[in-house]
Amino acid sequence: MLDYYQGKYYKKKQDFISSSSVLQKSFHYSGYQVGYLAYGFIVINYFMFIICLVFKLLFIHPLLTKILLKIIAPMIILFALKHIIVYCLTKYFFLRIIRSNRNLRQNIEHDNKNERNNYTERQ
Repeated sequence: MLDYYQGKYYKKKQDFISSSSVLQKSFHYSGYQVGYLAYGFIVINYFMFIICLVFKLLFIHPLLTKILLKIIAPMIILFALKHIIVYCLTKYFFLRIIRSNRNLRQNIEHDNKNERNNYTERQ
């Protein structure tokens, strides 16, 4: 602290930033910016295409919509049921097993610690 008060500043090599690293970081930033901008336009374009396609199927081709719903609806229902079952199993079944094992492990470690303390007290 006294050195800082006297004006002596010792800088590490890490503190010095070369001009090439600054230039490299600025190019990386602009590259990421252009990449994310293009990716955003592509994603928005796909979403708009899917929304327009759904509206076309619903309002222009209602018969085709009924046929597609016969095929797609069971898949969507099974997909949702699978996720609900997995969620319920993990929340109510598997997490209880993990908690009980964790409690058991903590009890065993606590008992071992007490045994060590008792052993050291006897000596």
